[in-house]
Amino acid sequence: FPSHDNIGFSLMLTQGLDGKKYILPKYRQMLAEKLSFDDKYFDIVITNHAMEHFHNLDRAMSEQFRVGKFICGVVAKPELVECGQHMYKLTNGEILKYMEIGCKEFNVIGREKETVYWGEVK
Repeated sequence: FPSHDNIGFSLMLTQGLDGKKYILPKYRQMLAEKLSFDDKYFDIVITNHAMEHFHNLDRAMSEQFRVGKFICGVVAKPELVECGQHMYKLTNGEILKYMEIGCKEFNVIGREKETVYWGEVK
């Protein structure tokens, strides 16, 4: 099931910042490491506090870059890791590594409790 945060974000997008109405996205559950979508299928791929939980981070990130034209993600800061719940303690350096590999250009913003990154996929 999608998180309530993601549902709320999607509902906000259906209203459109430009005043237009958009179709509510459909949700599917699958492994991040093996997405069943064609290359560049989505305009944007959003990962919200999920990277830390992927079983194979390299493969999951590769799949996100493959299926999206743009990518946006939110990652918990390493010092706030919940004991035993995260597969990885991601650093800004690791996030930058993935963004350099997968994006033409990108931005990374450190916030109080999380890091936000986004960029145009190669």
